[in-house]
Amino acid sequence: MTTRSIEKGDFHVLNTTFSVAKWFQLIWTLRQFLPIRQAALREIPRITLAMLPQGRPVPKRGPVGRCGSTQPPLEVDQFSAYLDRGEIKYEQDSENSFFRMMFDGKHGDIRVLIVVEDSLIQVFSHPANKIPENSRRSIAEAVCRANYGLKVGSFELDMEDGELRYQTSIPLGDDFPDDDVLDHILYVGGAMVDRYVPAFLSIIYGNEDVKLAIEAAEM
Repeated sequence: MTTRSIEKGDFHVLNTTFSVAKWFQLIWTLRQFLPIRQAALREIPRITLAMLPQGRPVPKRGPVGRCGSTQPPLEVDQFSAYLDRGEIKYEQDSENSFFRMMFDGKHGDIRVLIVVEDSLIQVFSHPANKIPENSRRSIAEAVCRANYGLKVGSFELDMEDGELRYQTSIPLGDDFPDDDVLDHILYVGGAMVDRYVPAFLSIIYGNEDVKLAIEAAEM
């Protein structure tokens, strides 16, 4: 098991109304999540199109080679090189420009799916379990409350199947992002899942008031 330090993780994911005191309190809180320890790769299902956001096209593939095989965009190789530099364990579906990995969160495994295209990198961080059907309306309200004021990424809830995830993304320009920037995009999702999952669980299994549960997570 590899320990991956993310001490660059003062992610500036702050409510815009925070006072200076709350700013430092939140930074201290985020540091409690660090480092997120990366788990060895589990036997998890092969990446499928069903794991992509609904209504979203398949990531663009590279040019066709001599034998008819496709080559991934250059950005895919650059992203895999970033993961290799950080000694991060991952699996890659090079045909569709997907990466997947697993982290040990404070409250269970965090499954991460990364989609790399020639114009965008998206990171989806999933907590261990889906939201039960009878709790989805309450968690939808909790997600809205948690998302308000966030500056990097947001929670998303699929009301149909209960999938909960934290999504971050960064557009790609002429220059590929520095490692520091990619660290923020990759690790902020795990930190936010760790921060808010206790609130979500207290709402689902403890009948906690939604407003009070989110306020407690943000103290």
